[in-house]
Amino acid sequence: MTVSQARKYTAEYIRKHQLPLPNDNSTVRLDPVLKTLIAQGNTSEVPETAKWEEIMNRVLYKMSRSFKITTDGNSGFSQKGKLPMIDIRIANKAGGKKVTLINNLEAYGINMEEFSRECQRGVAASATINQVNGLKTPQLQIQGNQINFIEKILT
Repeated sequence: MTVSQARKYTAEYIRKHQLPLPNDNSTVRLDPVLKTLIAQGNTSEVPETAKWEEIMNRVLYKMSRSFKITTDGNSGFSQKGKLPMIDIRIANKAGGKKVTLINNLEAYGINMEEFSRECQRGVAASATINQVNGLKTPQLQIQGNQINFIEKILT
């Protein structure tokens, strides 16, 4: 649910149940549902009325953070939590060779196999997909320092 949808449904609920005060439209009478929604602890400590903006802020505060990724006009996917940043770094391997490590591509709906093939063709270097302990998504490893190419292909 988007922020605008949450505001819309909250406002519809308040109007449907005739909760705005007749003499002050900026203040809303709190019924048991709204009291529970805006309570920070015990509902007995919640006042009988509240301003619209306070109600909206509390509703949005209590919502779980989530994100939705859509690609090429497809429906995409939604996931709870914070969207992880794509992590690109250079690591030194045995013999002083450098590799580019890329994490969290799948969180953005990027097909790792296709992206790996595109990187192999684009920089003429080996690219492998590894499952690394401690990471939720696979890691892409490309021979050499390929940060500029990765930035170009992602943007």
